[in-house]
Amino acid sequence: MIEAVKNVKSTLRTPLIIFTISALWIPNNVDGLKKTLLNVYRFVLFTIILGINTTAEAIEIFMVWGNMSLTMSSMFLLFTNLSCITKVLNCILRKKEIQAMIDEVEEELGAVSGEEEKKIVDSGNRVTSIQMNIYFGFSVMSILSLTITPDEGHLPFRGWYPYDTTKAPGLQLTSAFQCFVVALSAAINISLDILVSTLIYQCHSRLQLSALKLITLCDGVPFNIQGFHSTYDEETVINRLHQCIKQHQAALKQARLLQTYFFVPIFFQFSVSMITICVSAYLIAMESNFGNIVSMGSYLLAMMLQLLLYCYNGNKLLHESGNVKDAAYQSQWYKCSVRVRRELLMLMARTYRPTRLRAGGITDLSLASFMSIIKASYSFYTVLQQVDEEN
Repeated sequence: MIEAVKNVKSTLRTPLIIFTISALWIPNNVDGLKKTLLNVYRFVLFTIILGINTTAEAIEIFMVWGNMSLTMSSMFLLFTNLSCITKVLNCILRKKEIQAMIDEVEEELGAVSGEEEKKIVDSGNRVTSIQMNIYFGFSVMSILSLTITPDEGHLPFRGWYPYDTTKAPGLQLTSAFQCFVVALSAAINISLDILVSTLIYQCHSRLQLSALKLITLCDGVPFNIQGFHSTYDEETVINRLHQCIKQHQAALKQARLLQTYFFVPIFFQFSVSMITICVSAYLIAMESNFGNIVSMGSYLLAMMLQLLLYCYNGNKLLHESGNVKDAAYQSQWYKCSVRVRRELLMLMARTYRPTRLRAGGITDLSLASFMSIIKASYSFYTVLQQVDEEN
């Protein structure tokens, strides 16, 4: 895995480093005692630590059930942890497939040589890097504000523990444990989100490269009144077109694999985001302490940004799949032979079916879906307020 990380030049490098440090992905060349120790380390890190914290939050919800405010306070972090656990399990089980996809994408994008092609790749790396930095910044601000603003004598996060957590040393030890678990789960969660969103944007970049090849299909090829000067010129264009078709098919295959590998975690994330956005808005409305309002507000922004990453990049992919068809029209197809036109027409026919990713096979990853989820969260929030007022 260390060698795999060294070969990655894009934004994916950061999540892969975190996967390696946390043993989420164990290197392929590790075996024997070292592999056993890494498996034990991963089990302790994820199963025991995240499991204990998630169980404590679930029991706390059961204990305070009936009290709307306390239930909501315990619920938002529980669902975030459940979403993280779902993504972790999926990433561990599909490690080989995801790593193979990363290697293929990095190889293709790293092999571009033209000036315009490099601009497309560099632009994609720049956009995904900005997305990662903004998301990371909001997440850090959210974690810090949540952990440093607990009421005196209380834990940073609600949870049930079989001992007194209002007095020393239980309060201090449990607070430190909660802060560590939240920081760990946040780092893993951010890395998993960046992994998926970056792969989606890289698929968009591959479609951009296909569109560029179509636009420049006949560049440098001489034409006369009847068409190509020679059979050699026609074969040159045919070979370029075949390369473009292969590149386009590879991008479509990546989109299908992204759908296969991540449709369950993304659907779970969308469902959790709708709940956490609703709950966070409710807690902000019910809160009178300014520090708690700021902490919950930063958490709400981080959750919305997490959702936006998927929807924005999915929307870019959807839009770019239609641009490939337009790129074919921009080529000098009208000067080409019937053979070239026929093959170009077959490529264009495929582009009429948009390349879209769906959460759970139901909801498109698009900006329209993002707005729908925000509206649904607001609707649930108003219902919660009405129920609270009636009680």
